[in-house]
Amino acid sequence: MLERMPATATTTTTTTDSAIETLLRSGGRRQVLSMADAVRKVRKLVPGCELRDDELGDLIARHAMVNGVSAVAFDLHAKRRPIELAVR
Repeated sequence: MLERMPATATTTTTTTDSAIETLLRSGGRRQVLSMADAVRKVRKLVPGCELRDDELGDLIARHAMVNGVSAVAFDLHAKRRPIELAVR
């Protein structure tokens, strides 16, 4: 289980980096990392994170590449739309 990072005087980047590393270690390398889920989880761990979602997503993606995550789903801004199929 991931634990919330304490709100301290440390820089947001250092705390956020630590949260991302913790998140990636908990998921293993063979996972498909959902950016939307990862951003949500990091925000839960670091409530004071001042990065925008896209900035946080970029940071998570860089960490994922360095840590050998095999697949990343860039679904952060994916809009769910119904699919309409013609029935004949």
